[in-house]
Amino acid sequence: MATITIQTRDGSNPQNKPKLYVCVHPEDYTEHFSRVASEIWDARDVALCHESQPLADTPDDDFFTDLQEIRLAVVIVTERFLSEPGSARDVILPYFIAHNVPVLPLVRGTISDGLFEEVLGDRQYLSSHTEDDTALPYAYKLRRFLQTVLPDDDLAAQIRNAFRGHVFISYRKVDRAHARRLIDTIRDNPACRDAAIWYDEFLTPGEDFNEEIADAIKGCDLFAMAITPNTLRDQNYIIHTEYPYAKAHGKRVLPVECVPVDRTRLAEHFKDIPECVSRDDAPALTRALTDAFAQNANTDNDPRRDYLIGLAHLYGIGAEPNTERAFARIASAARAGLTEAHIKLAELHQNGDGIPVNREAAIKVLGTLLMRLKHAHEKSGKPADAIAYAKALARMAEMLCEQKKYDDALQYAKDARKIANDLSLKKISDNTYDALVAEYAMLCCEIHFCKNEPGRGLAYYAETFFYSDWGTDDADFRRRWITMWLLPASIMQNKSKNSAALAVRMSDTAQALYDESGSAFDKEQLLKCLLHAIQYQESAQGRQPLLDRALALADTMQLSHLSEGVQLQVAQAYVYGAACAQTVPEHSALIQKALDIALSHPHSIKAREYASVVYFTKYAYFKNAGQCTQADLCLAHAVALMRDIANETAIAADYESLFQLEYMQLPEQMQSAASYLQFQLEKWEAAHKEHPESKAISKAYRARRRTWRWRWIVLPFVTRRTKKKNAE
Repeated sequence: MATITIQTRDGSNPQNKPKLYVCVHPEDYTEHFSRVASEIWDARDVALCHESQPLADTPDDDFFTDLQEIRLAVVIVTERFLSEPGSARDVILPYFIAHNVPVLPLVRGTISDGLFEEVLGDRQYLSSHTEDDTALPYAYKLRRFLQTVLPDDDLAAQIRNAFRGHVFISYRKVDRAHARRLIDTIRDNPACRDAAIWYDEFLTPGEDFNEEIADAIKGCDLFAMAITPNTLRDQNYIIHTEYPYAKAHGKRVLPVECVPVDRTRLAEHFKDIPECVSRDDAPALTRALTDAFAQNANTDNDPRRDYLIGLAHLYGIGAEPNTERAFARIASAARAGLTEAHIKLAELHQNGDGIPVNREAAIKVLGTLLMRLKHAHEKSGKPADAIAYAKALARMAEMLCEQKKYDDALQYAKDARKIANDLSLKKISDNTYDALVAEYAMLCCEIHFCKNEPGRGLAYYAETFFYSDWGTDDADFRRRWITMWLLPASIMQNKSKNSAALAVRMSDTAQALYDESGSAFDKEQLLKCLLHAIQYQESAQGRQPLLDRALALADTMQLSHLSEGVQLQVAQAYVYGAACAQTVPEHSALIQKALDIALSHPHSIKAREYASVVYFTKYAYFKNAGQCTQADLCLAHAVALMRDIANETAIAADYESLFQLEYMQLPEQMQSAASYLQFQLEKWEAAHKEHPESKAISKAYRARRRTWRWRWIVLPFVTRRTKKKNAE
């Protein structure tokens, strides 16, 4: 029989944790599952579920009943997953799609766009590998997505406090389908619509939940039993533990006959059991439930309670997951004017969360809210109304960003920032408004980076620093802050004293975040911050403590659990360490570590390019040491790698790097500026003939031809440059 394996971050009880199902090809499990699990657990404390083994046949009803508990389907997308048949791709994923469970594709490696669309449609995916230095980091985008579909601890506590009354459902595992129908029957009763219903979901076999079950029974107002013939078989857990415990604590017991049983035998097994009520006897069951929960009936029509109970059904917190009930309660709260319910309704449409994906509907719902909030803001002029309007504008900007409508998103983000800035100017002493300006300026910065406009983004980024509170307790804001700093830092190496001091300050902030969380994401961010801080330091005295921290951190990172980009960051730390090494063995060991990492990705252009750089670093070291044979060998490796890359990409910049390296292999010509110009012209001419369609290569070739024609003017300048480079 098909079974589900459940894993949690620290081996804790999965009860009441959001459940995510990981769809993965069996042959991808070893390579990718632990890494994906670590990435998700860094962002949220959830239970991760997956097949205990590939399904041989179509799963039974119990298996699909268990899948109803799933909050989010995470798909590890590889070429193998997309192209090869398997139960995860062909049975489980289609179930989630058909039942409108949110699906998050995480791409690993290179995939075929056509195959992806065939299996997963037009869903947006996250990829841990990107060549774009201005792209928002993968882990940051993953964290932000999970925040929209999973509740944080504070919201979960609010949801639990919203219930009126508690029901404990007692049933045999083989009767879970009957228990589900009983839950639906109880929930349909008006007296129980706001009651929390506890049941053991699908617990991991072999785990001991006695203490939690005991606590749930002690806290319940009604002990409801799903009675079937299975209830009377064996000395089961209901007979010898649950029922006696409920009676001992004076709980109201309601036995509900889901399948006809021998009432005499039932009384023999359960001493003093009340008379059974048939689940099919609606009037009798209604009377019993109304009697039990009359004092808890919802008569206040509180929209916030509607909203929270709707979230309870959406997230499965204290209530059975039921998307229809979730949508109805949240929509009711939105119609009553609750802003957060309106925003949540838009997110449900945006993510296909319990309902089909409808991004146009998401924008329409949020647009309706914005019109109402704008009217309230203009009419009252109160700061509270202004902030509510600004927050909704920012959420619209984020939603449009998710749809890649960056121009529209930018205008909404600017409007939100302007409102916050106006409040800040009026209330200069109120840090609340300054924090909002910083947040919305950061949003504008992010959008400009998404539009590949880093220059414009930097202006907003500078504003975030002006308005931000360095001592903020909001860890997520500090993470965004560091993430945004890393983007311009990787593009603009401004080595001023202010930049160096800021880089060190960012490293200290990243260190504090990592010390607080110990998460892999914060660890990776800390390493990136340290590497940038090292680049900004001009003195060896300033670099050394940062380098020591970076090397110590790099040595603790498990490469198999890291993305390619982070692995190359680790390699960069070793290269910096090698540059400052005091002895030849220390230098050789560190540079070899960096080289091993880069060469472990033979199919990656970025990794091979980095390997070429490392080989060139070794070449320079051996050349300075007078070891010409080793130096020439390292240079040859660098040239070979760069030649493969240039031939593969046909990019002018790669050919530029190749030709510079190749010229260094001709020491007898190194002193001659004329020979350098001639060599460049011949190489670019050959590249132009090989790639006549490349405008960039053609442009570079024409530039060399012009230089050669005017060589009697250009040569003196080139000669001085050549002599200077040789002297260095």
